[in-house]
Amino acid sequence: MNTKLPWLQYFLKMLVIVALPSALVFGQTGKISGTITDAESGEPLPGVNVILEGTEQGAATGPNGQYSILNVTPGTYSVSASMIGYQAVTKTGVEVTINHTTPLDFALETSVIEGEAVTVEAEREIIKMDMSA
Repeated sequence: MNTKLPWLQYFLKMLVIVALPSALVFGQTGKISGTITDAESGEPLPGVNVILEGTEQGAATGPNGQYSILNVTPGTYSVSASMIGYQAVTKTGVEVTINHTTPLDFALETSVIEGEAVTVEAEREIIKMDMSA
């Protein structure tokens, strides 16, 4: 390099020192993404919770039923999708590799939510407003 430009040498060294570690860090994870639809109609489902079991990572689907889970450490995972009114689905053996997007779609089936019967009894007013002064 030219010794007349010491600031250029310093700048290039600093650029390598800063850029190299960050490039190594960003290249160590993968991604899972896909679409979640209704099994009967094929319509996309917004607001579905998608969770990597055994981790604190997950995502929710957007209005078009698509989701993405970023910065996933490479390995094998179980991924579950759940939403009120639909049966939860878990897919096992999902492989995530470095710098790769793993496609994973779900089709959720509707389920009946059973609840207890609620009885409401009406009571009389304690003070009748039309009869008191």
